[in-house]
Amino acid sequence: MRCLKLILLIILLSGCRTFEIGFVQTPTATVALPLRATTTPTVTATSASAATPTALVPPTSTATLAPPATAKPIVIRPTQPIEPMPTATALPTAAPDPPTIISFSIEPREVNPGETVTLRWSVANADSIDIYQYTPDTLPAYDTLGLPVSGALTQTILERERLWHVYELAAPHGSRVVTQTISVAIRCPYTYFFNPLPVEDRTEWSCPESAPSASTAAEQVFENGRMIWLQHDDRIYVFFNDGKYQTFEDTWVAGQAETVPGLTPPSGRYAPVRGFGKVWSGAEAVRSRLGWALAAEQGFEAQLQGGWVHCCSRLGTVNRPIYLRNIEGRILRLWAGEMPPGQWQFVVP
Repeated sequence: MRCLKLILLIILLSGCRTFEIGFVQTPTATVALPLRATTTPTVTATSASAATPTALVPPTSTATLAPPATAKPIVIRPTQPIEPMPTATALPTAAPDPPTIISFSIEPREVNPGETVTLRWSVANADSIDIYQYTPDTLPAYDTLGLPVSGALTQTILERERLWHVYELAAPHGSRVVTQTISVAIRCPYTYFFNPLPVEDRTEWSCPESAPSASTAAEQVFENGRMIWLQHDDRIYVFFNDGKYQTFEDTWVAGQAETVPGLTPPSGRYAPVRGFGKVWSGAEAVRSRLGWALAAEQGFEAQLQGGWVHCCSRLGTVNRPIYLRNIEGRILRLWAGEMPPGQWQFVVP
């Protein structure tokens, strides 16, 4: 019986794999890691009398991991702007027809002060008609508003008006206005006492303010100018050869000294007397600028006339030319201006 068990054992052993007894190292599979790893093998000892192989503990791996690579920034591509959906556009409404001036006339085209003129007009597509008026003297005009789109208007040119009168027709319709102007010439009722008028005055000052005035006068010529006294306004005009002039009130009266005491003129020269002497001796600036008189004063009949003033002629302004005929028959043009001294010159034909 024992022999039978031994045989069976031998048969079994011959069909099985033989195990080695002792230290056995189990191969470790190599894994490709992206990081370097340090492997430390662990050895397990077994007793020599052990009948079965001892299980081996696989080596322990200690891995040092590198920090993860820096992540690339996320770039968000800009999107194309979304165009708004087109909105429905209202069709433009037809614009109203603009006002149109069909005709605008005046009769007659030339009048005398005090006469009448007649305006006629016809306008289409207008709400009403306004007529504005302009005159050279710039004083308030006489506007006529709210007239019908067709009609006529008769108006009187005032006696004081000169040169021209302008009418402007305005035709409004909604926010639009069309205009047209027309003028009438006004004949001047006066003429100048001399001819021709200086070239620079023929446009602006072609009409005198009134008829010429005559005045008793006296004149004396000096080394650097002249003096003229006018009974017209009882003033003494001092004209310097540099084109400036001044005026002084004549304050000399009979009974006062006629000559200037203490002043003796050189040979061939004269000292002024009476009113001229009083102004000349009392104003050192006048005396030094004029010098001595070249001859004694002489009386004569002067003529003077002023131009019709465009602006404010009824307010007494002095901004206009005054023409004066002197003892020699020459014409002096005076322009007083707003502040003294004034300007003067001989008129050149």
